[in-house]
Amino acid sequence: MRPSTLLVLAWIAACLCACGAPAVPAPGTPQAFAFACTKPNEGQLIAVEGYLRLPAALDSTKSVMLRLYPDPSLKGRPIGVEMPFGDGANEARRINSSYRDNDLKVRLANGTVVPFGTRVRVSGRMYIPVQPQIYECALQDPYVEAAK
Repeated sequence: MRPSTLLVLAWIAACLCACGAPAVPAPGTPQAFAFACTKPNEGQLIAVEGYLRLPAALDSTKSVMLRLYPDPSLKGRPIGVEMPFGDGANEARRINSSYRDNDLKVRLANGTVVPFGTRVRVSGRMYIPVQPQIYECALQDPYVEAAK
């Protein structure tokens, strides 16, 4: 095989590996809740403050699409937050198939566990779902900290 062919194959392999690597949660650029889901933010690492809530039903045992609301009334159109279940930082504690809002416990990036009703700042890579959802946009690979 020619050296140039090997170089191209190595470059392609490196690109494929980089695409499959999970993103490391990190703090994002603060955005006002009302402007978080605007097109210029798509693909950007942003941070939004609000209150997390469980969805009406679970569709996975590995993760949950939490809803982030701007205020404790939990009204209006939320932002989705893809949160893995687990006991590590930036994860939600596992819950049973039958649950209430008060069952939500989230571990912040610093390791502190916060209950439902706590104001948090969630950072993540924003995307707009292809299919219509209850939320206008969502955040991937969340980094969760206490609201400032």
